[in-house]
Amino acid sequence: MKTTLLLVALLFLFQADGSLYSAASRENSEDKKSEEDLVASIVSKEIGYRKDFGMLKNFFVKSCLDGKDDQVQKIIYLCKKHDQLLMALMNFSENGKSLEKFLLDRGLNGTLKMLQDALQKIEYFESDIMQAVEQNNVRKLKFYLKAEEDHERKSLSDETALHLASSMGNEEIVLILLGHLKSDLNNQNIYGQTALLIAASLGYKEIVHTLLKCGANPNIPNSDGISPLHCVIAFEHSDIFRELLRFNANLDAENREGWTPRNVYNGKRKSKIIAFVRK
Repeated sequence: MKTTLLLVALLFLFQADGSLYSAASRENSEDKKSEEDLVASIVSKEIGYRKDFGMLKNFFVKSCLDGKDDQVQKIIYLCKKHDQLLMALMNFSENGKSLEKFLLDRGLNGTLKMLQDALQKIEYFESDIMQAVEQNNVRKLKFYLKAEEDHERKSLSDETALHLASSMGNEEIVLILLGHLKSDLNNQNIYGQTALLIAASLGYKEIVHTLLKCGANPNIPNSDGISPLHCVIAFEHSDIFRELLRFNANLDAENREGWTPRNVYNGKRKSKIIAFVRK
């Protein structure tokens, strides 16, 4: 789904030196599964499928950056019936630099063409509700919410209309969706992101406040262990930081690298947030 591309900036881990560390550069010390097993797990949403997605994405991006075209082609083939999964695998960025730019800089034109050819074959399917949200069309959204019984169905990437609206910063649409919400407000997409984590990361204070008031859990991290507090400290959203603390966000929650919001400096030693955390 096209809208999954909006969320790429939220996939990073914090390192001690304050730099951002991409998923592609991590070494995986766990038991390895075959690419076939990983794809099957993700598509069928087996227990642990989000971790399997992380493993598959790490392997895919590393294969691209190493110019291992046979491995890249194999994963593209395995995903040929799962367009959204393939898009999510290609959705990689580090410090604002896309996978395409990395491949161009390394002269890996063959690998780049392979990815571009695969993308051209992808067809985008979105529900009427997702299209209405993406278009910021309140009238259509209200109509489709009444017309569709299963208006909370998810894509393969587990993205819901609430994820999308939160990423776009449209508070009116978020409120409309919350009024029709029947399932868990804390649904996570394939990256482990909740609507609250997305809104907090992007600095949408009013949406964060609305979600928290409606019962959103401020301590649910993404698949890398990054919580809303980690994000707002990194991006210096001080108002949202205080709001999260007011709703009992945990300053000592560790991400995958063992860093907590309390000890994430990220080069912001003069930040008002860091000064508050040190107290």
